[in-house]
Amino acid sequence: MDNIIRLSLYLTPIVLITGPALTDITITIASITFVFKSIKKKLFYYYSHPLCVFFWVWCFYLIINSLISENKLLSLESSLFYFRFGVFSLVIFYAIENFSNFNKNFTKIFLIIYVFVIIDAYIQFFFGTNILGFKYSGGRLSGVFNDEHVLGSYVSRFLPLCFAFLFINYRNSIVAT
Repeated sequence: MDNIIRLSLYLTPIVLITGPALTDITITIASITFVFKSIKKKLFYYYSHPLCVFFWVWCFYLIINSLISENKLLSLESSLFYFRFGVFSLVIFYAIENFSNFNKNFTKIFLIIYVFVIIDAYIQFFFGTNILGFKYSGGRLSGVFNDEHVLGSYVSRFLPLCFAFLFINYRNSIVAT
């Protein structure tokens, strides 16, 4: 089970550039595997952390609000499976605690993908076509995202994560020496 969790987490930065479908599948596989493992091995302490309990209460609150809203189906659509973010956070916490060098390996994979996306966008800008053959039509760059113009959003939203990963690994290397 640990190999499935590890592989799913390592694949997450890669599938993020493919769109939401593969990302959701990968995260769901990691989360379901972790839930089964935590039940089998009785790792319930992950779910009872005060922040985690607060999150479960918050999810329950959102579902109750959805049930009493005027448009129940539309409201439940966004709140019913909100708990998956909490479970995925627990998966990451579990991986950091239990997998040796997880931080380093995940950071390397994430930074390689992030830098690849940026370099690919520059290639598309300067040469009119990116590495994957997607053409630049002027205006907004799309890079590896082809017709979806989410490159700027991707770069700006994941830049803080890059800094966080680098900071954590740098801090851990200083503490280790």
